[in-house]
Amino acid sequence: MFVYHTQRVKNTPLSIRICWRLFYVLQRFIPARFILRFLLNLVWLLWRLSCEQTDILLREQKYAPGLDLLRPRNVEDAIDGCVKGDRVCDFGGGGGNITHALLQLGCDVVFSDIDPKVEAAALSRFGPSINFRVENPMRVVTGQTGNYDLIVMSHVLEHIEDPHEFLLTLSGVTKAIHIEVPDIASEPLNYVRELLGMRIYKDDDHIIEMSLEYLANLVSNSNFRITSIVSRDACLVVRAVSKTR
Repeated sequence: MFVYHTQRVKNTPLSIRICWRLFYVLQRFIPARFILRFLLNLVWLLWRLSCEQTDILLREQKYAPGLDLLRPRNVEDAIDGCVKGDRVCDFGGGGGNITHALLQLGCDVVFSDIDPKVEAAALSRFGPSINFRVENPMRVVTGQTGNYDLIVMSHVLEHIEDPHEFLLTLSGVTKAIHIEVPDIASEPLNYVRELLGMRIYKDDDHIIEMSLEYLANLVSNSNFRITSIVSRDACLVVRAVSKTR
């Protein structure tokens, strides 16, 4: 399904070639810094639109449930090592693909999301399962729903106001955590954005973007011991165990 190397065919569309030539004309009259800032903002806009259009394609073409064209190993990595009977929280569960995979393994799954509509959709989808229930995020974090073998946070931590305090609190309620966040270093133009004093973010509702070094230090200083950390699919993936549980 996924191709990681392709043979290049040099057949650039005429429209692209025309824009390319116009760009060189503009360079003669417009300051380089202005053009660069404009292009960087345009790149970000096209990236966001392309992601949204990918979601539309997935729905229209009726791809297999759980398939993520942008992050093909997201679910596989999240459930790695989980076995029947494990108590797992899918924190910020979103579309429920990870929850679905965990339930298939026979795990006892708690689904938690800040959006009531998302929780309602998950309850409608998985409600009949005796191994599934929905819990409020604050109740999970504060330990009111009990302890867990694993808490999965797939693209959640970048939305948290104080990730250090958040992880410190979680270290008291789970044996292990699985974290996936966007990798700021996966986009080399981010270094140029930083140089120009521009905002660096993958989405409007992200509070923080992380490098591998930053995430490793954050997790290690939040009462967890990292067992694995990798960069893949433009994301950082960490598995860590609590030092107190």
